[in-house]
Amino acid sequence: MPLLEPTPESVPEPTPDLCTRCGVVLGEERVSTFRNSYCPQCAISYLRSCLDCTEYFGRDEDGATGRSCPSCATNYFTCANCGDRLHMDDYGEDGWCARCWEESNEESDEDVLPCYHEGCTRLIFLPNDLSSLYFGVELETDNYSQRAEACEELERLSQDRSLFWYENDGSLSHGIEIISQPATLEYHLACFPWEQIVAIVRQQGGSSHNTSTCGMHIHLSRNFFAGAGRTLGCLKLVYLFEKFWDEICTFSRRADNEDAQKHRTRVFDGTPHRTKLQHLREAYRYRCVNLVPKDTLEIRTFRGTLRVETILASIEFVDFLARLAKRASVKVLQALTWAELIQDIERKKYKYLISYMEKVGLTRRENHVPNSSETVGD
Repeated sequence: MPLLEPTPESVPEPTPDLCTRCGVVLGEERVSTFRNSYCPQCAISYLRSCLDCTEYFGRDEDGATGRSCPSCATNYFTCANCGDRLHMDDYGEDGWCARCWEESNEESDEDVLPCYHEGCTRLIFLPNDLSSLYFGVELETDNYSQRAEACEELERLSQDRSLFWYENDGSLSHGIEIISQPATLEYHLACFPWEQIVAIVRQQGGSSHNTSTCGMHIHLSRNFFAGAGRTLGCLKLVYLFEKFWDEICTFSRRADNEDAQKHRTRVFDGTPHRTKLQHLREAYRYRCVNLVPKDTLEIRTFRGTLRVETILASIEFVDFLARLAKRASVKVLQALTWAELIQDIERKKYKYLISYMEKVGLTRRENHVPNSSETVGD
């Protein structure tokens, strides 16, 4: 039987290709996606080019994200924590991106650094031998490259904070304030771990003298001046700081520091005795000799340092001035010269004090020549 040849009448007309959006018959100038076709005008309004594969896709197509076609969209996810849409290469766990996941599992240095005045759980006197003169040192350190690591090492060294504790301080930019338990001068010299503390600070990128933020404050027991002469003893200590202010500023490595001048006390300037007592009752805590604490007197003049010999020389200096204020009469202190004070220090045979004072130019019998504080920096 012969094959039938189709007649022109039996061949159906081809269905015209229409634009998905406007229905116009498409010619050669068309833009096609994986399932639709568009005329050039509608393509401009309704299509985007995928940022990954560069193919065109419709904004309303299933799975389209606005920047990726439905096929490439499967390579992206939205972080359940930060809300960012990221490539699957950045996926962490539990619907979170890698950055959020890592940050949530890292212990920040803020987590291990107690807030201001929250680092001490108990005071421990070193040694607890009923001594009347203990010293508590507050050493400010700053600019750490690894502050969390420094906190961890300090915590181990502190022996459950029985030797010292550490805490945050709002005056520091990225620092740690290290505070010793109250200890006698002898304990600070022979037993306290100043060498190890300073080593940790240095190893973790911290500094103290070489900053614009750090000081060192030394508290001494107010009970040292106990008895009828307690108020007079405190006043005599303030008097010594006023009388030898220039020398003490040099000792403190703050000779040219405007902040130190701002906190200078001016009690002994001819004001009546009643006004001096008022100074004790209404003392300003930021004065160089802070009389506000109930149980201590705080010496605030010293610039921070990471030199152990400077720390210990400063404690010895406060020890000397406190003992001088307690034993000497007002008349003796009024007549005292700096040269005589140096001779008295030499007789006491302090371990670090005289050598430090020689270094900063304070042992000359005439008035000292202030030297640069940089020579005794960190």
